[in-house]
Amino acid sequence: MNKLLISAGAVAALAFTAAPAAAAPVSANANAQAKIYRPLSIQNNNGLDFGTLVLSGTAPYSTVVSVSQAGALTYDNSYVTPSGTAQAASFTVKGTSNQNVNITLPASTVSLTGSNGGTLTLTIDAPTTAAIGSAGPTTGVTFGVGGSLTLTDTTTDGVYTGSFAVNADYQ
Repeated sequence: MNKLLISAGAVAALAFTAAPAAAAPVSANANAQAKIYRPLSIQNNNGLDFGTLVLSGTAPYSTVVSVSQAGALTYDNSYVTPSGTAQAASFTVKGTSNQNVNITLPASTVSLTGSNGGTLTLTIDAPTTAAIGSAGPTTGVTFGVGGSLTLTDTTTDGVYTGSFAVNADYQ
């Protein structure tokens, strides 16, 4: 009978410890979001033009001539007499309406090569951002890119040309 009580006690102990209670499941919610934009396009409308710059003045000298992003020419008239019309380069970016884009330049300076030899360094002046308006896919946003040249009394005469790239990407 003693063995029977011990066996019954062992079975009872196993019944109380055989399986732990199952944990209650838990959950949490997460939000999902996707921004869908139209592809950007960028077009060059016209190039950067300093017009004709006639150098004069007593040597030695070094002077900076600039075209602003709005197309205004600045110069020191002690050394430069301009003629013709200066203009900033103009670009149009089209994409999703009411979005901002970052404007970047692969290089902030570009070498211009003269038709009679010589080189000039063009320092480019571009905006860093632009806001595409409500008609983004059709009219986009147009912005100007200016620049500056340093001219000296030894700058070789000629027509100086070169090119530069402008990039745009959504913010």
